[in-house]
Amino acid sequence: MRFVTKNLVAFKEKYFMEFLCLIILVIMSFVLCWHLPFAKLSGDVGDYAYGVYCSMAHSLAEGEYPFWNPNLMMGIPNTAITSSQIFYPITLLMCRIFYNTETGYLSPQILNALMSIHLSVFACSSYYLLRILKIRSTFSFMVSVLISSSSMIYYVIHWTALFSGYAYMPLMWALSIQFMDNVDCPKRWKYCALNGLVIGLIGLACASHSLLFALLQYGILYITYLWKYRKSKTSLVDLTITSIISGLIAGAISIPVLLPFIEFLKKSYRFVSDGSVQGMSSMSYYAFSEAAVDSTGFTGLLGNNIGRLGITITFTLLVFAGFFIKNKVKPTVFYAAQFTFILSLFYSISFVFTEIFYYIPFYNQIREPFLYIPLVAISGSILVGITLEKIFS
Repeated sequence: MRFVTKNLVAFKEKYFMEFLCLIILVIMSFVLCWHLPFAKLSGDVGDYAYGVYCSMAHSLAEGEYPFWNPNLMMGIPNTAITSSQIFYPITLLMCRIFYNTETGYLSPQILNALMSIHLSVFACSSYYLLRILKIRSTFSFMVSVLISSSSMIYYVIHWTALFSGYAYMPLMWALSIQFMDNVDCPKRWKYCALNGLVIGLIGLACASHSLLFALLQYGILYITYLWKYRKSKTSLVDLTITSIISGLIAGAISIPVLLPFIEFLKKSYRFVSDGSVQGMSSMSYYAFSEAAVDSTGFTGLLGNNIGRLGITITFTLLVFAGFFIKNKVKPTVFYAAQFTFILSLFYSISFVFTEIFYYIPFYNQIREPFLYIPLVAISGSILVGITLEKIFS
């Protein structure tokens, strides 16, 4: 009995605060998202994604897997629709829960559920990431609350498929850091496999934008760790092997949506300001740069809600304060986050990097700069956590 009591006390002392923070973050996420009215979820989400979910829910209720959507273009495979998420387990579960088999009606509340769940994942993953970086729990919790309620997240949260992929990116950072920091230890394989699973889930959630952004951040982390291990050939080889294996696991998981998406992308047409472009062929620089220099980045960064605007400004000031912090926690991660922050911030507000992205395959198809804003939030949260830790230590 004394042994059990002793272990319960030790467990409480070690993990109680962690669980309390995570529970509060989950509750906060549902409070923030559940009240959003369907009327504000118009456009791509209300008029398009919701209709796709309705078709999927009806097929599942009929005992059929939703491979085919008869309501678009006189019939189209759902695998050709990157926002359909037909292999993503959370969306499939929500389609079953919110579908009324008697009336054949899918409640629009499914959109609120998806936003709430994935904001919870994002907030808790951000907290876990900062704790991995040895940021004390108080500051990790504060930063997670700040970033989860900022305009940078709320500007894209209603794109349910896109944000579903974004939600796992802090967790991808955490797992990547754990296996890259331990390339000489056997436990690297556990984190390597888990990281591949998470990237694979991002692919199942959104095979286009979210997966591309995940690979961009993964590549930046890999390059910075190459620099860290530049004097150790063995560590470089181990880092490369584990990184490739993690990528192969991700590819194996996401291949059911990735291959059909690429195949249909080749045959699709995209209309741009100076005509149309077929599939994966390059659009003109004029068409790309015209969309890349609009004002949506500023709108998404600042928002139109005074409360979130204040949160975003506070967050941004803390980020830039971190640029002047010396003796940084985990300098390799700090510099990777710093580069990701500058790259995504400047491109999302159309300051620079337009020319660079135009010559990168696949990334030059993403013309809307505001889609890079969550990368600003994720990398910025690392910088803010390190800033707070150093200021108050």
